Amino acid sequence: MRPSAFRSALALPVLLCAVGATAGAGQLARLNVGSFAMQADTTQPKVGVAFHVIFTIHVAQNVTALDDVILPPFDPLEILGDEQHVTSGANGTDYREAVTVEAHQPGRIAIAAARLDAIDARDGKPKQFLSTTPDGKDTLVLTVTGGAPAAHVSVPHVLGTVLSLIGGLIVVGSMAWLVLASRRIYVPAPPAVEAPIEQTPQATPAAETIVAVRERLRERPDRATAVWARARLWAGVGAPQGATLSDVLTRPQTREPHLRAALIAAERAAFTHDADLPPAIGAFVVALGDL
Repeated sequence: MRPSAFRSALALPVLLCAVGATAGAGQLARLNVGSFAMQADTTQPKVGVAFHVIFTIHVAQNVTALDDVILPPFDPLEILGDEQHVTSGANGTDYREAVTVEAHQPGRIAIAAARLDAIDARDGKPKQFLSTTPDGKDTLVLTVTGGAPAAHVSVPHVLGTVLSLIGGLIVVGSMAWLVLASRRIYVPAPPAVEAPIEQTPQATPAAETIVAVRERLRERPDRATAVWARARLWAGVGAPQGATLSDVLTRPQTREPHLRAALIAAERAAFTHDADLPPAIGAFVVALGDL
């Protein structure tokens, strides 16, 4: 990576103080950071369609985890899930974190850089490494399309149109009544036809499944339980094994708002980063209580 691809905390005294205030140098990993990239799988996401913001880091050392990665805020995006993968080999370690998000309004969104706090193995000094986009910038800029608001229509114009339609209907109705009365023709009303009852699939998993999942999460609020609870909820709506959140949310039975919220909360609890795990599991339990 080029030297300008990340910033040293030594060049920013305020940031260096922040590192010292939150974590001592002895608590930071000693790393030789080769690259720290941030990108999205699309720069023009659509309203209501999930996409991914992906962070990748390469370090020269073999490590099992990078616990000091701090993600940026994703406002105004909604976070649907977070997956992390760490792969080590002869050339060091590759870290990949994919955050599933969804936009609800069109417009321009700027996502700030992620941060990695570490001891630079090259000089032994604590530093903050910032992610960069493919074009070498600290901020990822996205343009959300679709879902544009309806064109403004003035109230007088709408009122005039409605009155014109009412007047036209009155004239047509009067003419039809005069024709029928002069010919003494009586038209019987057509027989009523009952509309068929639409059959919809089961909207929520079985009640005993929801109770079992909620109680297990309360007893053991950890990552393994969150992954197990997500699988039970997936099975409860008939989703096949290995289905993603996007796949599940397209199924007809997941259109119910409370069930949709519970599925999104399950994805967050199963794949969020460690610091967010307790509140994510708490939100999952609350969502299950609404079903």
